[in-house]
Amino acid sequence: MFKKNTKTILASLVVILLIVVGVYALTNKNNQVNDTNVPSNENNAIDDGENEDLQNKEDIDISPEDQGRVTTYLENNISVLSPEEAVLGGTFYVTTVGFPEENVAIVNYEDGHIALTAKADFSVNSSNEVEINLFELIPDGSTVERNGNNDADICVDMCGDGVCQEIVCMGEGCPCPETAQNCPSDCS
Repeated sequence: MFKKNTKTILASLVVILLIVVGVYALTNKNNQVNDTNVPSNENNAIDDGENEDLQNKEDIDISPEDQGRVTTYLENNISVLSPEEAVLGGTFYVTTVGFPEENVAIVNYEDGHIALTAKADFSVNSSNEVEINLFELIPDGSTVERNGNNDADICVDMCGDGVCQEIVCMGEGCPCPETAQNCPSDCS
């Protein structure tokens, strides 16, 4: 009887060990896929074909092709466009790009030491060339207002829920960004 229980216990331990190893492997793979701190190629650009998080293609009426062109242009030229220099020998790389309104991109980028957010007003000409008309940093805690017909219910006011919504998404229905100034009850 002791031998039968020992075999059952050993078999159970092997199954548990295999489950733990499988969970670890999946978690490690997901962390590698989601790690945007490491650029994916020599040009410090993230492959826009493989990382859908960089492009929110359903935000507004900018074709997915133009969103891809703008994202690639920003990735390849972020160090030249940035009004602030990378620090401590770092090189800027793009982490996310969103399109809150037509001809406007919000780009988050960093160099491993500092992270910045900028608003880029752009155009794409008939030859599919991207031109950046304005590139300006967005101060921490600032929001980007939409123009035109997209003004209704852009974000959800969650002030008073006990959680300071400092970092938020930029799509419709996302929480409005909160600061100590605009929501002292949540961000004191």
